[in-house]
Amino acid sequence: MVEILKAVIIVCVAFSLINCTHKAKPGKSKSAEFDPSAIPVDPDIYKKVTFVDNSKTQAPYLAMNVDFSSLGDVRKGIEAKEKITLQHRGEAHITVISPPEYDQLKSVLTMELINEVALLNRIQETPFEIVCLGRGRLQADNKNLSTYFIVLDAPGLTSLRHTLATLYKTNGGQPNEFKPDEYFPHITIGFNERDLHIQDGVVKDKSSCFSQMQLKAQ
Repeated sequence: MVEILKAVIIVCVAFSLINCTHKAKPGKSKSAEFDPSAIPVDPDIYKKVTFVDNSKTQAPYLAMNVDFSSLGDVRKGIEAKEKITLQHRGEAHITVISPPEYDQLKSVLTMELINEVALLNRIQETPFEIVCLGRGRLQADNKNLSTYFIVLDAPGLTSLRHTLATLYKTNGGQPNEFKPDEYFPHITIGFNERDLHIQDGVVKDKSSCFSQMQLKAQ
């Protein structure tokens, strides 16, 4: 196990160095170019913030933390556009390993080890790009549930998932239990009743796009 972890750490460090040479392009959004109808977003969304350890929560998960204050105008824009009031958690992140996925991994990988590998990969410096503003809807219990999120392109986070998948399989994990490519990076902005997830049939990828986004001028 020690030798394997050393090998993985070498891979992680190498990936980190490559990762840091590819910076995000905060001046452009893949879906928005000078569109006055687009939802505005503060460029501070790309600001580096401190890693948050979520290993002690009731449902542990791994995430890249994001500047929460930069999303205020996005939330206001959605509320104005949709005539809705959104709830939020008071923080923002990009989930990398979800609670259900950690339930699959925990027989082999501890949350502490997952965090260590993430930090070696400089998770908080991982580039990402905005694709669009996404919306998920569900009718349940005679209610119309809605959730809103920024759909992202984040290949570096997918690579991190592959690193963890390799560590999991090398140490006896079942090869088909954790699927690193089944990943839809996003930042949840808010929801009217509760957040909706893939278990609810909501896939947070570009198929959910309902509005373009535009970075505000600095």
